[in-house]
Amino acid sequence: LAMLDRVIVVGTNGVVRWDRAFVPCPAAGSPSDIVTSLFNRVLLEERAAQYGGGGGEVGTYPEGKDTVRWATHREHNLIVAAVHQSSLVLPYVADLLSAAAAEIAAALRQVPPECRDGVFPFPAFTPIFEGLLATAEETAAAEKRAQRKQRTFAESKKYDSTRKAQRDEALGLPKQNEPKQNEPAKAPRGVLTLGAAAVEVGEGG
Repeated sequence: LAMLDRVIVVGTNGVVRWDRAFVPCPAAGSPSDIVTSLFNRVLLEERAAQYGGGGGEVGTYPEGKDTVRWATHREHNLIVAAVHQSSLVLPYVADLLSAAAAEIAAALRQVPPECRDGVFPFPAFTPIFEGLLATAEETAAAEKRAQRKQRTFAESKKYDSTRKAQRDEALGLPKQNEPKQNEPAKAPRGVLTLGAAAVEVGEGG
Protein backbone atom coordinates (compact mmCIF):
# COMPACT_ATOMS: atom_id res chain seq x y z
CA LEU A 1 0.00 0.00 0.00
CA ALA A 2 1.60 3.26 -1.16
CA MET A 3 1.71 5.92 1.55
CA LEU A 4 3.08 8.56 -0.80
CA ASP A 5 1.22 9.53 -3.95
CA ARG A 6 4.16 11.17 -5.65
CA VAL A 7 7.71 12.46 -5.17
CA ILE A 8 8.99 15.04 -7.63
CA VAL A 9 12.16 17.07 -8.10
CA VAL A 10 11.60 20.46 -9.71
CA GLY A 11 13.95 23.32 -10.47
CA THR A 12 13.12 26.65 -8.90
CA ASN A 13 12.36 27.73 -12.47
CA GLY A 14 9.52 25.16 -12.55
CA VAL A 15 11.24 22.62 -14.83
CA VAL A 16 10.60 19.01 -13.72
CA ARG A 17 13.89 17.20 -13.16
CA TRP A 18 12.70 13.86 -11.79
CA ASP A 19 9.26 12.41 -11.10
CA ARG A 20 8.05 9.24 -9.39
CA ALA A 21 4.31 8.60 -9.03
CA PHE A 22 3.01 5.71 -6.92
CA VAL A 23 -0.66 6.23 -7.82
CA PRO A 24 -2.34 7.97 -10.78
CA CYS A 25 -1.66 11.70 -10.39
CA PRO A 26 -2.44 14.84 -12.40
CA ALA A 27 0.19 15.69 -14.97
CA ALA A 28 3.01 17.80 -13.59
CA GLY A 29 2.32 21.44 -14.35
CA SER A 30 -1.43 20.97 -14.81
CA PRO A 31 -3.81 23.28 -12.89
CA SER A 32 -5.07 20.34 -10.80
CA ASP A 33 -1.55 19.38 -9.71
CA ILE A 34 -0.91 20.38 -6.09
CA VAL A 35 2.78 20.96 -6.85
CA THR A 36 1.69 23.54 -9.42
CA SER A 37 -0.40 25.18 -6.70
CA LEU A 38 2.64 25.14 -4.40
CA PHE A 39 4.61 27.09 -6.99
CA ASN A 40 1.87 29.53 -7.92
CA ARG A 41 0.36 30.22 -4.49
CA VAL A 42 3.31 29.80 -2.16
CA LEU A 43 6.75 29.92 -3.74
CA LEU A 44 6.19 32.59 -6.39
CA GLU A 45 4.39 34.74 -3.83
CA GLU A 46 7.25 34.23 -1.36
CA ARG A 47 4.96 32.75 1.27
CA ALA A 48 7.12 29.71 2.07
CA ALA A 49 7.71 30.79 5.67
CA GLN A 50 3.95 30.95 6.23
CA TYR A 51 3.84 27.19 5.56
CA GLY A 52 6.97 26.29 7.51
CA GLY A 53 9.28 26.20 4.49
CA GLY A 54 11.43 29.20 5.32
CA GLY A 55 15.11 29.03 6.25
CA GLY A 56 15.68 25.66 4.60
CA GLU A 57 13.04 23.88 6.68
CA VAL A 58 10.63 21.32 5.23
CA GLY A 59 7.36 23.10 4.42
CA THR A 60 3.82 21.74 4.40
CA TYR A 61 1.09 22.98 2.06
CA PRO A 62 -2.38 21.35 2.26
CA GLU A 63 -4.96 21.70 -0.47
CA GLY A 64 -8.22 19.77 -0.45
CA LYS A 65 -7.62 16.12 0.31
CA ASP A 66 -3.91 16.30 -0.53
CA THR A 67 -0.83 17.71 1.15
CA VAL A 68 2.53 18.49 -0.40
CA ARG A 69 5.68 18.74 1.69
CA TRP A 70 8.83 20.18 0.19
CA ALA A 71 12.50 20.87 0.83
CA THR A 72 14.56 23.41 -1.10
CA HIS A 73 18.20 22.85 -2.06
CA ARG A 74 19.47 26.33 -2.81
CA GLU A 75 22.92 25.29 -3.99
CA HIS A 76 21.42 23.65 -7.07
CA ASN A 77 18.12 25.57 -7.20
CA LEU A 78 16.05 22.42 -6.72
CA ILE A 79 12.87 21.60 -4.83
CA VAL A 80 12.13 18.05 -3.69
CA ALA A 81 8.43 17.58 -2.97
CA ALA A 82 6.28 14.69 -1.74
CA VAL A 83 2.51 14.46 -2.13
CA HIS A 84 0.28 12.36 0.12
CA GLN A 85 -3.30 12.30 1.35
CA SER A 86 -3.93 14.87 4.07
CA SER A 87 -5.55 12.21 6.24
CA LEU A 88 -2.24 10.34 6.58
CA VAL A 89 0.32 11.13 9.25
CA LEU A 90 3.76 10.34 7.81
CA PRO A 91 6.42 11.62 10.24
CA TYR A 92 9.29 10.22 8.15
CA VAL A 93 8.61 12.43 5.11
CA ALA A 94 10.64 15.42 6.33
CA ASP A 95 13.78 13.32 6.82
CA LEU A 96 13.15 11.52 3.53
CA LEU A 97 13.00 14.79 1.58
CA SER A 98 16.14 16.13 3.26
CA ALA A 99 17.99 12.90 2.50
CA ALA A 100 16.79 12.91 -1.12
CA ALA A 101 17.93 16.51 -1.61
CA ALA A 102 21.33 15.68 -0.12
CA GLU A 103 21.75 12.66 -2.43
CA ILE A 104 20.87 14.71 -5.51
CA ALA A 105 23.30 17.44 -4.47
CA ALA A 106 26.07 14.90 -3.89
CA ALA A 107 25.50 13.44 -7.37
CA LEU A 108 25.49 16.85 -9.05
CA ARG A 109 28.74 17.87 -7.39
CA GLN A 110 30.43 15.10 -9.35
CA VAL A 111 29.37 16.71 -12.63
CA PRO A 112 30.89 19.91 -14.08
CA PRO A 113 28.41 22.80 -13.79
CA GLU A 114 28.20 23.24 -17.55
CA CYS A 115 27.15 19.57 -17.93
CA ARG A 116 24.55 19.34 -15.16
CA ASP A 117 21.55 20.01 -17.35
CA GLY A 118 22.44 16.82 -19.23
CA VAL A 119 22.06 14.77 -16.02
CA PHE A 120 18.31 15.21 -15.99
CA PRO A 121 15.73 13.61 -16.06
CA PHE A 122 18.18 11.71 -13.81
CA PRO A 123 17.10 8.03 -14.10
CA ALA A 124 20.06 7.04 -11.91
CA PHE A 125 18.34 8.68 -8.95
CA THR A 126 15.37 6.26 -9.04
CA PRO A 127 17.11 3.30 -7.32
CA ILE A 128 18.77 5.71 -4.87
CA PHE A 129 15.42 7.17 -3.88
CA GLU A 130 13.74 3.77 -3.62
CA GLY A 131 16.46 2.71 -1.17
CA LEU A 132 15.92 5.88 0.89
CA LEU A 133 12.16 5.31 0.89
CA ALA A 134 12.43 1.65 1.91
CA THR A 135 14.74 2.55 4.80
CA ALA A 136 12.49 5.40 5.96
CA GLU A 137 9.33 3.28 5.86
CA GLU A 138 10.97 0.37 7.67
CA THR A 139 12.32 2.67 10.39
CA ALA A 140 8.87 4.22 10.84
CA ALA A 141 7.26 0.75 10.99
CA ALA A 142 9.80 -0.42 13.61
CA GLU A 143 9.12 2.65 15.76
CA LYS A 144 5.39 2.04 15.51
CA ARG A 145 5.83 -1.63 16.54
CA ALA A 146 7.93 -0.55 19.52
CA GLN A 147 5.27 1.95 20.63
CA ARG A 148 2.54 -0.67 20.26
CA LYS A 149 4.60 -3.13 22.32
CA GLN A 150 5.01 -0.57 25.10
CA ARG A 151 1.27 0.14 25.14
CA THR A 152 0.48 -3.58 25.18
CA PHE A 153 2.81 -4.11 28.14
CA ALA A 154 1.22 -1.25 30.09
CA GLU A 155 -2.27 -2.45 29.26
CA SER A 156 -1.28 -5.98 30.30
CA LYS A 157 -0.08 -4.75 33.70
CA LYS A 158 -3.31 -2.81 34.15
CA TYR A 159 -5.34 -5.87 33.12
CA ASP A 160 -3.45 -8.12 35.57
CA SER A 161 -4.00 -5.61 38.37
CA THR A 162 -7.71 -5.41 37.60
CA ARG A 163 -8.09 -9.21 37.47
CA LYS A 164 -6.28 -9.59 40.80
CA ALA A 165 -8.59 -7.03 42.41
CA GLN A 166 -11.62 -8.90 41.04
CA ARG A 167 -10.33 -12.24 42.39
CA ASP A 168 -9.59 -10.73 45.80
CA GLU A 169 -13.06 -9.20 45.94
CA ALA A 170 -14.66 -12.53 45.03
CA LEU A 171 -12.74 -14.20 47.87
CA GLY A 172 -13.70 -11.48 50.32
CA LEU A 173 -10.10 -10.35 50.73
CA PRO A 174 -9.48 -6.76 51.73
CA LYS A 175 -8.44 -4.37 49.00
CA GLN A 176 -4.86 -3.26 48.82
CA ASN A 177 -4.07 -0.65 51.49
CA GLU A 178 -7.44 -1.38 53.16
CA PRO A 179 -7.20 -2.56 56.81
CA LYS A 180 -8.31 -6.11 57.49
CA GLN A 181 -11.60 -6.65 59.32
CA ASN A 182 -11.33 -6.32 63.13
CA GLU A 183 -7.91 -4.80 62.69
CA PRO A 184 -7.67 -1.17 63.82
CA ALA A 185 -6.70 1.23 61.11
CA LYS A 186 -3.21 2.57 61.34
CA ALA A 187 -3.26 5.91 63.05
CA PRO A 188 -1.76 8.90 61.35
CA ARG A 189 1.75 9.71 62.38
CA GLY A 190 1.71 11.61 65.65
CA VAL A 191 -1.51 10.02 66.90
CA LEU A 192 -1.54 7.30 69.59
CA THR A 193 -4.50 4.90 69.37
CA LEU A 194 -5.96 3.56 72.61
CA GLY A 195 -8.82 1.22 71.82
CA ALA A 196 -11.51 3.30 70.17
CA ALA A 197 -10.03 6.58 71.32
CA ALA A 198 -7.28 8.55 69.69
CA VAL A 199 -4.96 10.74 71.68
CA GLU A 200 -2.64 13.22 70.01
CA VAL A 201 0.94 12.86 71.03
CA GLY A 202 2.29 16.27 71.70
CA GLU A 203 5.81 17.43 72.12
CA GLY A 204 7.41 15.77 75.07
CA GLY A 205 4.43 13.32 75.33
